[in-house]
Amino acid sequence: IHRDKRQDKGDTADALEQLYALKPNDTVVRDELCDLLVELERLSDAVPLLRERVNTSRNEHEQLKLSNKLAEILHEQLHDSEGAFAVCEQMLDRKPSDKNAFDRMQRIDTEGGNHQRLLKTLERRALIAPKADRSGLFVQMATIAEEQMHDLDKAADYLGDALDLAPDNDEALRRLVEAFERAGRYSALVEVLRERAVLERETKNRAPLHRRIGQILAEHLGDEKGAAEAYRRLLELEEDEEALRFLRRIAAQSDDANELADVLRRLSTRVSDKTERRDLLSDLATVLD
Repeated sequence: IHRDKRQDKGDTADALEQLYALKPNDTVVRDELCDLLVELERLSDAVPLLRERVNTSRNEHEQLKLSNKLAEILHEQLHDSEGAFAVCEQMLDRKPSDKNAFDRMQRIDTEGGNHQRLLKTLERRALIAPKADRSGLFVQMATIAEEQMHDLDKAADYLGDALDLAPDNDEALRRLVEAFERAGRYSALVEVLRERAVLERETKNRAPLHRRIGQILAEHLGDEKGAAEAYRRLLELEEDEEALRFLRRIAAQSDDANELADVLRRLSTRVSDKTERRDLLSDLATVLD
């Protein structure tokens, strides 16, 4: 009567509650009451019924739909973030790739500043994500580790994972270089750059890698032999004044006349100062004499 004749939703809900108390196994009454309580925004009363519907449903699609609604109410309207997070974890138990559950878990921990748990959620998501999406997830994790947790080592590890999955991810490489440099992990950085140089097919992209390897070895690791090799590889790809000047010094120190002559000749074509060019050619003549 309240529902069909008077169309009074409040009284209808009260009547359904009394009926459900008398017939607790009547799922039709329970479901109608639950939907009406949600509509009336009597959410604290609706939550137990929603939980019961989730737990008793035999249909996975229906379970996930109801669970998503329950998590939404708990998170956005009742401000029970931990309760919502627990519901999302149950959703993932039923469907490990559920996007709604992952998205809400990330929102909850981003809003609450629980960065450690957020990283665990993203790691879990990366395990089951399509391969094309995994690299981006690791870059996202690196951002959280660096900017929110101030953990450069962890950020560098995540960026390394991103590059392992997608060697052509330029953003991951750039940020990995920056993270390694800030953390002073120069040996690890050189290894990463060497691996990237091997994988890189484009000459224009390989050259900067060899240049950076040479700079790091010379300036930070004191490995002049390794730096010289990196600069030689660079010169096989393109002329570079920095590389030539470094190799000029190395060749002079080691009395390698052949390399010194080659470097002086090539360097003389690169410099713009006439006096320096004349001095280079004079030195070349002396070496060849």
